[in-house]
Amino acid sequence: MKKDKILFNLMLIVLMVIGVLQFFEVPRIANYILGLVAICFGIIGYIIKFGKK
Repeated sequence: MKKDKILFNLMLIVLMVIGVLQFFEVPRIANYILGLVAICFGIIGYIIKFGKK
């Protein structure tokens, strides 16, 4: 239970960083990479949470 909570928190932190970076001029590739990282954290957390039953 603890691993999935950590991964979901990491996903939220990455999404907040993406939100803050939207106010600045950053390359689009950085936004895409951070978005993919957040999606990966969410998927891994989902698999850990619901996959081990």
